[in-house]
Amino acid sequence: MSCEMTLGPGAPVGAPDIARLIAELEESAVATNEAAARERWSMQYQEGWQWIERFIMQAHPDLGRKGAVCPFARPSHNVGGMYFSSLDATGLSFESFIQVLLQLPDAFKRLSAQSGASPDLFSLTIFIEGLDSEQHYQFIDLAHAVTKPLFMNAGLMLGEFRPHSPVPGVHSDRFRPMQAPLPCFVIRAIAVHDKLFFSQEGSVTRAHEIACYLNWVGHKLPEAEYQRFYELLGTARSRRGDAVLEMQEG
Repeated sequence: MSCEMTLGPGAPVGAPDIARLIAELEESAVATNEAAARERWSMQYQEGWQWIERFIMQAHPDLGRKGAVCPFARPSHNVGGMYFSSLDATGLSFESFIQVLLQLPDAFKRLSAQSGASPDLFSLTIFIEGLDSEQHYQFIDLAHAVTKPLFMNAGLMLGEFRPHSPVPGVHSDRFRPMQAPLPCFVIRAIAVHDKLFFSQEGSVTRAHEIACYLNWVGHKLPEAEYQRFYELLGTARSRRGDAVLEMQEG
């Protein structure tokens, strides 16, 4: 069986280099509602803002529900909680890139505290520089699959976006909400509506996702709904062993 992850080529990154990349990312962070600063924005940020303003914040006929593609985006922007940043992945191996991503929960929380915005309305879009188009699947889609459980453990959701993303919408198979003109990740706090994004039944990560959801936002749920998800967690945990066994045997 062939592996989708190409482990090379690419330069390994040591701890000092990871710290430098994270420091540069934090230094690059800007709030999207600071209109005066937009004149100094890079072309990358300008293109990213056009995508968010013209697509993410708008309704779409193929969305499958009413409202904006992301109802969270405009309120986050309006209160100064939406931030852009950039990460230079030029020459990084996939393993090194993953090591950098694992530092992002702490960077996100530092930037959130500095922003002064409500933690529930803070988001960080990270535009990934230095990738060739043939690297998008590995460095965006696969990196998301590898690191999402760790982000959820930290109380965060990680969204993966790139050109030509095939990921369908929750409400419509025809819609492609994760398509963006630039490869990027978006991080925000887990919210009550994130129950829509649990993995399918039988997935080995489903129990972990439900447990993280209840841990971080369970106190916001009505008692009956909390109990329902607690029962779903029990079902997912009971099926998880079977799913792992089938995967190993396969």
